[in-house]
Amino acid sequence: MAVENMTEPKPMNELRPEEKLSIAGWAQKNLFSPWYNSVLTAVGVILVVMLLKEAVPFLIDAQWPAVTTNIQILLVGQYPSEELWRVGAGVLPMPFIVGLAWGVWGSMMRTFSVTLVVSAVLTAISSLFGDSMSSGLALWFTVSPFLVLLGYAVGRRDFIGPRQVLIIWFLFLLLTLFFLRGFGEDSAMPHVPTDRWGGLLVTILIAQVGIAVVLPLGIVLALARQSNLWFFKGAAIAYIEVLRATPLLALLFLMLIVSPMFLPDVTTPDRLMLAFIAIVLNNSAYMAENIRGGLQSVSRGQVEAAQALGMRGSHVTLVIVLPQAIRATIPAIVGQFIILFKDTAVIALVGLMDLLGAAYAIILGQDAWRTADPEVFLFVAAVYWIFTYGMSSVSAGVEKRMRTGAD
Repeated sequence: MAVENMTEPKPMNELRPEEKLSIAGWAQKNLFSPWYNSVLTAVGVILVVMLLKEAVPFLIDAQWPAVTTNIQILLVGQYPSEELWRVGAGVLPMPFIVGLAWGVWGSMMRTFSVTLVVSAVLTAISSLFGDSMSSGLALWFTVSPFLVLLGYAVGRRDFIGPRQVLIIWFLFLLLTLFFLRGFGEDSAMPHVPTDRWGGLLVTILIAQVGIAVVLPLGIVLALARQSNLWFFKGAAIAYIEVLRATPLLALLFLMLIVSPMFLPDVTTPDRLMLAFIAIVLNNSAYMAENIRGGLQSVSRGQVEAAQALGMRGSHVTLVIVLPQAIRATIPAIVGQFIILFKDTAVIALVGLMDLLGAAYAIILGQDAWRTADPEVFLFVAAVYWIFTYGMSSVSAGVEKRMRTGAD
C-alpha cells in the first residue's frame, strides 16, 4: 500500500541552503584560493594599475572635441541638413521597438535596452559640448530613453506577442528606408542618393537588413544542401564553398568593379546596394554551415518517429528538425550576426561612409583633427562594442530562456 503523504525528493540545490558570503569571504573564495589564484590576482592588479596610469591622463587630456563637434557626421554622414527631420522621423520608432521587445521578451532584451538608454543619455549630454549636432538629433537622443520605457510598458501588456514585435520591426525597417531615400525631386521628401548617407545610420541599416536576409537565406541553403535532389544540393554546395572561400573584401571589389560591366550604360549601380549584396552573400554562406551543423545534431530517431506518426517530410523538417537545429546553434547564429555587424566597416575601404568611413573623413578632411585619430577611433570602437555586447547579451538571454523556460 502506497504512502500518500510521501514527498518527492528535492533536488540537491534545494536541499543545500544558499551560502551568503561577506565581501571579504567572497574575495577569499574567488580571488585568493587556492594559492595560484592569489598570484593571478596580484598580477592582474599590477597590470590594471599600469594600464590606468597611462590611460587616465590620456582620457583627461584627449582631444574629445574631435568627436563632440563632429557627432552629426559620425551619426548620419553627409545627409542633407535640411532633410534631417526624415532621419529623425524614420529612426524615432527604434527605441520604442527596443523597449517593446524588452517588455515582451523580458530579461532577454534587458541589457541591450539599458545599454541603449545609457548611450542615448551620454550622446545627448555630449551634444551640449559641441555645436555641429542639429537640435533635431539632440532632441531624438533626449527623447529616446523615454520611448524605451514607454515601449517596455506597452510590451508588458498581453495583447502583443513576439511575432507581432517582429512584424512591427520589419515594417519599421521598410518605413525607415522609405523616409531616407525619398521618391522625387519636387516632392515633400526629395530623393537623397545613398552616397549622401553615412555614419552610424548606414552601419545600423546594413546590419538590420542583413540580419533580416541572411538568416532565412542561410536556412534555405542549409536545407538545400541536405536535400536529396541533386540539383538543389549541388547548387547549394557550390554557393557555400565558393562564397566561403572568397574574402569579403575581394567579393566587395568584385561587385563594385565587375557588376557595372553587365549593366546598360545608362544605368548607374547603387554602390551601397552592391556593398550590401556582397556582405549578404558572404555571411549567408557561413550562416548556412552553422544551420547545417544544427540540422545534423538532431537525432535520426526523432525524424523516424515523426514519420511513423504519419507526418510528411516538410512538416517533419519545419516542426521537428528546424526548431531544434536553430536552438542548438543560437550562439553560432548570434556570433555570425556580430560578424556581419562588424563587416559593415569594410565598405569604408571602397569609399562608402559608414561609421568607420565617417571617422576617416573627420581625420583626413579636417586639418584641426589630423592628430586626433586615437580619440575618434576609440569612439568608433566603443560604439561597436556597445552594439556587439548588446547582441551577445540577447544571445545569452535566449539560451537561458530556452534552457530553463524562465523569463
